[in-house]
Amino acid sequence: MSNDVVNTKVNLTFADSVELMRNLPAYRFAYWFAMFITPLITFLSYLSLRKENEILAETPSQLTELNNEGAILMSISGLFFVVIIHFVMKAMPGALAKKIYKTQMNKGQTQLQVGFNKRKRTFFFGPNQKEYLSHAKLFVFSTSNNFLFYYGRSPRAVKFFLPKKGTEAHERSVKEIIEALRKEENVSIVEK
Repeated sequence: MSNDVVNTKVNLTFADSVELMRNLPAYRFAYWFAMFITPLITFLSYLSLRKENEILAETPSQLTELNNEGAILMSISGLFFVVIIHFVMKAMPGALAKKIYKTQMNKGQTQLQVGFNKRKRTFFFGPNQKEYLSHAKLFVFSTSNNFLFYYGRSPRAVKFFLPKKGTEAHERSVKEIIEALRKEENVSIVEK
């Protein structure tokens, strides 16, 4: 191999798979969208309920009472739904990671060979060593344990990780890859 190519092997672990799924751009968007839209729907439901209360109420005091009851009911139900959605969305990366991890283990793939061609600015990995350009669609996140790579923001984006800790050769390879990526103007590395 030439000096332009950096190779390393990555052990696939469940914890790293969870971290990879938790930071997936599509998942993060879905989480914040759900957390924003739920209170909004609750508020719009309350406004709709107020209009119905105007039709049902016979006196102003009865209207006030119905509106207060509606506000309490919608606040409690809105909070309930936000909490439920939060816990469901927080459990989702673990479930997705478990599925991916089991699939890889069933195939007997406990390690991933990752290569980076510094001259061509391409990653290659997987059983078929398919090449992926480092370009604007590449998102790199740095966490305390890993560098997480995503090609695109979709749920089916090509994704992989490089642990920060490992053998001396592995750490040197990761450092070379990250330094080469930092020099690119269209790839940013976001600290998490």
